[in-house]
Amino acid sequence: MLFKKLAFSTDSLGLNIKSIMDTLQVVGRLGLALNIFGTIMIALSFGKNLADAHQLDEKGRKVYLASFLHPRLFMWGLVIIVVGFILQFIALV
Repeated sequence: MLFKKLAFSTDSLGLNIKSIMDTLQVVGRLGLALNIFGTIMIALSFGKNLADAHQLDEKGRKVYLASFLHPRLFMWGLVIIVVGFILQFIALV
C-alpha cells in the first residue's frame, strides 16, 4: 500500500517514482545492448592468420591459429562493454 502511494506521488521536481523506475529499466536494457555490441566487436577483431599459420593436433590435422587483426576494434569493444556494465550497475542500484 505504501508503494502505491509513493508511485503516484510527485516530488519537488515533478517526477514520480514510476517514471524513474521506467527510466532505470531503459538504462539497464541499454547497458545490455552495449554489452552485446561490445562482445561482437571483440569477436570481429580476431580472424584467420594471414600467413596461414597452423599447428598439428595429435591426429595430424591442421589447427589454424587466430590472429589479432583489428586492435582498435578490440579496444573500443572493451570500452563499450565497460560502459554497458556500468549502466547495468546503475540500473540495479
